[in-house]
Amino acid sequence: MILMPKLIYFSGVGRSGSTVLTSILAEAPQVCSIGEFLQFGVNFQRSARCECGALLGECRFWQDIADHVGATPAQLAKLSTRLQDATRSSRPLAFARTLAGGPHSSDESLAEELAKLLTAAAEVSSADVVVESSKAPFMIPLLSRAPGFSTYVIRVVRSRRGVVDSYAQSKRSSPRGRRHYYTRHNPLSVSMMWASKNLLSAHIERTCRRYGVATRVLQFEEFLAAPLSTIESLADWVGHPLAPESLTA
Repeated sequence: MILMPKLIYFSGVGRSGSTVLTSILAEAPQVCSIGEFLQFGVNFQRSARCECGALLGECRFWQDIADHVGATPAQLAKLSTRLQDATRSSRPLAFARTLAGGPHSSDESLAEELAKLLTAAAEVSSADVVVESSKAPFMIPLLSRAPGFSTYVIRVVRSRRGVVDSYAQSKRSSPRGRRHYYTRHNPLSVSMMWASKNLLSAHIERTCRRYGVATRVLQFEEFLAAPLSTIESLADWVGHPLAPESLTA
């Protein structure tokens, strides 16, 4: 039984490199990634496939998690949707409540459900560390109230130009096993989003430190310059040092 698993939460702006970092960390022993759980509901409705190749509703990993919390994959999808609604950055009232730092009953309930999900992921995979990479700023207050976890927030910051260039590309994905291309985004809108989301995340991080949440900013360009030492530094920071051979494959 894992008494106090550790949670690494990647915050920040999309297209900043958190997927690469998550994939590398997830290869290490006793580390489990659940990806971007806020997208689980949408992907479940789209009949998307897990990285293992199975449909989300049929994936053994997610079925085991659902069984562990006494639910079904469809109910996990509903939880994901509720979390997504509760953590939308466009909610000014939520921002004000977060800065106030007081307890909120609805948030506490969601935090408890989220903690059960994370605990289940750790236990079914025998992991000491769970990685979640939804990047939504308002997930941080919820995670700070999730009982039974030591939470580490890593905000990945990629250069504004790098993010703008990435959003200008049409990238292929396969939510249903078919070709799909993302919509290109207006550079000015992306630039404004980059600034506002990083500013919002920084405010929330400062507030949530009072709940014992450890926070750190990682420049993605620094990771590109020295990937191995960066990953080792992150692992040491969360108290889960990695053997060199686990990072070289």
